[in-house]
This record gives sequence, C-alpha cells and structure tokens, in this order.
Amino acid sequence: MVSTNKFLSRREIVAAHIILLSIFLSISFLPVGASSERKVLEGQVRVIDGDTIRFLNGPRVRLNHIDAPELKQTCLLQGVGKIYHCGKTSKETLEGIIGNHKIYCESDKLDVYGRWLGTCWTLDMGQKGININQRMVQLGEAVTYKGATTYRVDEEAAKVAKKGIWSSSFQWPWEFRKTKRAEL
Repeated sequence: MVSTNKFLSRREIVAAHIILLSIFLSISFLPVGASSERKVLEGQVRVIDGDTIRFLNGPRVRLNHIDAPELKQTCLLQGVGKIYHCGKTSKETLEGIIGNHKIYCESDKLDVYGRWLGTCWTLDMGQKGININQRMVQLGEAVTYKGATTYRVDEEAAKVAKKGIWSSSFQWPWEFRKTKRAEL
C-alpha cells in the first residue's frame, strides 16, 4: 500500500535504506584496481617494452591479456643453440607495429602498478586498424597472459608456425619475473 501523504511510511524508509546499503556494498567490494570508468586514450605513444606503452605526456598502458618477454630476458634458439635477447626483440617488434601511427586504447581498469590495462589499435585515417595486442601474439613476440583465453587461438597458430619466441626455448615471462624477484 502506497502512502498518499507527503511523509514516507516506515516500509518505504526501510526499502530506501536497503537500496542505499546495497549500492554501498556493491561499490565497497569492487576488486582492487577496478574502475567503473571506461577509459579511452588516443594519440602518439612511446614503447616501454613488449607489452607496455606510454602516451606522450599521458598514462602508461599495459596491453591486456598478453605477456611479452621482459627486456632483460633471453631465449635459446632451437637447433642453433644461440642465445638472443627475446625481450629486446619483442620491444622492437612492438615499435615496428606502432611505427608513426596514432594509437587508440580502450580500458576499464588499472593494474597493481597504476597502468591502464588496455586493448589497443593503430589508427588509420581515424579508424581502428591493427589490434596491437593480438598482433604481438600472432607474431610470437608475446604469449597470452596466464589464465587468459582471448588470444589463445593466435598463440597456438604462432606456436605451430614456430614464430618469434616459439622458435626458441624460453621461460614464461611471469616465471622469469618470479625468478628475478627471488634473486633479489
């Protein structure tokens, strides 16, 4: 029964409190780094490493769902036994994909280091061009981030074709980081 006077009934007050409490609790339990804001970034960038870029005079973006070898990481070419700097090669590949293009990234959350986690594309005449995250995996210069499935098919194709790091023996980037942290 709805009250017709200008004062709220006890039932309406309780319902309003329940709604407010529900909103408060849903906001309070967002995961760390979560944001309700969708962030769109566009412009020129500088490549930091094989999976991180920085917008000129702007934020850093970690390419979402992929993991590239660390800058100081090396890999061992199969059949040749030659060590090469696969982390540096990964960075150079990302620089080649980006070239002088403007970049467009979409993100909705930050990682624990304050970087936006984003899916990024080159911009060609104002239109989305190459999906950079996907291209890095297709070229074998990055792997799908552990637990992610977004680019798993692309990773498998690169692996079968022995592209990039798949032509070598390598340590998963997350294992390399863990080993380096343990050495400190």
